Amino acid sequence: MTCDACADSRASVAVTPPGEARLDWQILLDIADRLGDDAAVDVVAKTMRKMSADGLGAAAALDLDERGRSLLDRAALLHAGSG
Repeated sequence: MTCDACADSRASVAVTPPGEARLDWQILLDIADRLGDDAAVDVVAKTMRKMSADGLGAAAALDLDERGRSLLDRAALLHAGSG
């Protein structure tokens, strides 16, 4: 499954995170900043291996910025190649 599979059904934010809480994709980009994009892609791909089909669909539907989408797409390719 690639992230493009759900391109027409991007998830929207149901609730704005309270206080200083951040959206998941913002946290993903912070991790990528600290680990480097390649390491972050590896972490996300390993996480995807543990996710259900519904979870993968939800991840694919996240409304991400360009960098976040690129990281998730690269992780999806690694995940698809692992099975």
